[in-house]
Amino acid sequence: MGALETAMGIIEDSGVLSLISTQKTGRPSTLPAKAVLSALLALAITERPLHLSEAAKLLYQESSQKDRAELGLTGADPVGEHLAGQGRADDQQAVADLRDAGTQGGGRQVVRRGDHRCAG
Repeated sequence: MGALETAMGIIEDSGVLSLISTQKTGRPSTLPAKAVLSALLALAITERPLHLSEAAKLLYQESSQKDRAELGLTGADPVGEHLAGQGRADDQQAVADLRDAGTQGGGRQVVRRGDHRCAG
């Protein structure tokens, strides 16, 4: 069992998905919360950088078709040639989609470097 499959099981067993599904606010997410959380946990398990570009690479370049289907990722690779050819996410929309999907539970926002406001 790979890191992504392990992460998917942990996320499912934790019950966090049911909490997130009852707290949706803002615009609709283009990526399922399970996919975003599983990707970030898999990156942590394998001690890779917890960057949204790495999560996109894991989900769309490195995961199996079966795993993508289980995570609800049925569309084409939004990162496309940018990740494959350059090794980083130049596709800002794909990164924004991952960021937006991660903020769907309770409307929390990521505090960026230099932003001194509290998340919430």
